[in-house]
Amino acid sequence: MSSIPAGLVAIALVAVLVFLEVFRRRDRRASRRIEELKAGMEAMKWEISSLEKLKSELLTRIGSSLRKPLSSVRESALEITRPLDSSPEMTRQMQKLTAEIDEIEYFLGVLGEIAVLEHMEENADGTPPLAGKESSRVDLNPLVSEVLARSTKRMTESGISLTVSMDDDVVVDGNRKYLTHAVSNVLNEAIRYTAQGGIVSVELARTEDSVRLQVRSRGESSGGVPESTLGVELARQIMNAHGGWLTEGRGRGEYTASLPPAGSPGGTPGETTG
Repeated sequence: MSSIPAGLVAIALVAVLVFLEVFRRRDRRASRRIEELKAGMEAMKWEISSLEKLKSELLTRIGSSLRKPLSSVRESALEITRPLDSSPEMTRQMQKLTAEIDEIEYFLGVLGEIAVLEHMEENADGTPPLAGKESSRVDLNPLVSEVLARSTKRMTESGISLTVSMDDDVVVDGNRKYLTHAVSNVLNEAIRYTAQGGIVSVELARTEDSVRLQVRSRGESSGGVPESTLGVELARQIMNAHGGWLTEGRGRGEYTASLPPAGSPGGTPGETTG
């Protein structure tokens, strides 16, 4: 066999070296770009975190700043209506004012709750803030039934029917007070959208890996605009803090919430509360 000329070998070696050098430079450029992107992402995360903290502080300050003047206005309204010679119209207007103050204070309370939930951090074991070691077992069947019972009179007076379907033994790990808040807020929004003669449908179901609650307004829409989206936003934050989620359907007044069932990975056994 004839030997390969030394010149060709040298050319091949030079070509390989050139290729390796080009590859090395490209790799260095790519590495620098990756590091720049990582630094940019860390800066963005820090900025987002700072903005979230500022928002939470703002919501808290708004609530604390407005509660005192609102209390003063309520006391003044009560003082005006105390004299025996107050006209019925004056009394009615003052009662309306007091009711509106109550609504504003509820609004501020919801703002504060959202700020608290957004500021919560996950537990040391990686579980959501309201579904970790400090949580308890919550049976959703009686919880949902209690919320529905409180709304029955309102729906009857508005000519709205109710259909309910609930699986047995639907239990999650979490905070009963907050979960009651969430279910109540979602139900109230569905009722607000439902016109007379309409139906509010509530379905509570359990699968192997999730617990699902659907609240839907059926029939003609009332056409009304919800007083505030804060109720739904609070419910969403509560679900997130339990490791779940809340979505709105295509139709008005349609909501679906999902939570991990009790005993899911990361959860801990606890006493079941009704």
